[in-house]
Amino acid sequence: MPPTLLSIASPQAILLLALKLIAATVAAFPVALPGCPEACGNITVPYPFGIGQGCFRPGFNLTCDETHYPPRLLVEHNVQVLNISLPDGTMRIHSRALNTSSHHFNGSWSAGLMDAGPLKVSAIYNVFVSIGCNILARLTVANPEVHDPNTPRGFVSICAAVCLDGLPSPFENTSCSGDTCCQMSISQGAASYGVQVNSLDQADGIDTGFGAVFIVDREWFSKNLSSIMEDILSNLIVPTVLDWFLDSKRDNDMFFFDPVISGLRCISLNSTAAVVGQSNQLQCNCLDGFQGNPYIINGCQAAERRAVNHALVEQQQSRRPDSRPPRRRAAQLRTDGRRRRRAGPIRWLVER
Repeated sequence: MPPTLLSIASPQAILLLALKLIAATVAAFPVALPGCPEACGNITVPYPFGIGQGCFRPGFNLTCDETHYPPRLLVEHNVQVLNISLPDGTMRIHSRALNTSSHHFNGSWSAGLMDAGPLKVSAIYNVFVSIGCNILARLTVANPEVHDPNTPRGFVSICAAVCLDGLPSPFENTSCSGDTCCQMSISQGAASYGVQVNSLDQADGIDTGFGAVFIVDREWFSKNLSSIMEDILSNLIVPTVLDWFLDSKRDNDMFFFDPVISGLRCISLNSTAAVVGQSNQLQCNCLDGFQGNPYIINGCQAAERRAVNHALVEQQQSRRPDSRPPRRRAAQLRTDGRRRRRAGPIRWLVER
């Protein structure tokens, strides 16, 4: 009979392989529903999001475009997803800035989302930015209580950018505090906005040939401000953060009253549900001391127990080979009664 991998490998190598298998088992928290893809390229896809039939809740369906390398994760109208966060309840996407090189502009900005869907532009994580000379940019949103598209729109952000002597400042010197560039917070999250740009001059000014308005990830913009301005004007692509949530009525099968915490929890034990935004919008998180996905049954698991398992594995992997026989080394794993069941397969591999 030809030799097998186990028969030619050293006992130390077999033990190390077994420990790595244990590490992989204890390290993995549940992410997606059973049998569903957990990632697209290098982006994790946690439930309630999902790829493919039966893998997502209504409104959370995603597409993995494998015609690109690495594959691109897409939401709704081919909007590229950069990241999904369970703890923050956010999704980071690529969005397109509006070219406003003219002093007068009246249009709309959209993240490519459905107005009635579970995704909205985050008012916390984004800022409204306007680039240009002597312009006033207004961000507006339709009254959420009235569904007539012809109803008046309310302002949710106003931003003025001026240029001293009519000349734009070098981008590397700007702090985006009004000179050539301005940034303002957004008072209300929405799937789309109206945008109005007007000249601050009494008479029509001379168009500068450049200008843009966009909604951008606040942290990303502040860290990369001096180096990204020209890039923004050339390709008009920026990262934007979306909030996502479950609906207490539409998704009522996901929530339960937990007498232990005297409040709502998600479908997983050891989780909690909190209202975000409007009263019917809920997000879930694991309780302190637990990690995982609260939107999956038994998705929140004790973090301390897993930390102990990791510590044991790392300790065994870091030991140098010595003169003690492998059987004795494997037996040491059984000194703790709680580890006895996991030590069985290791002993079998070593003594085989």
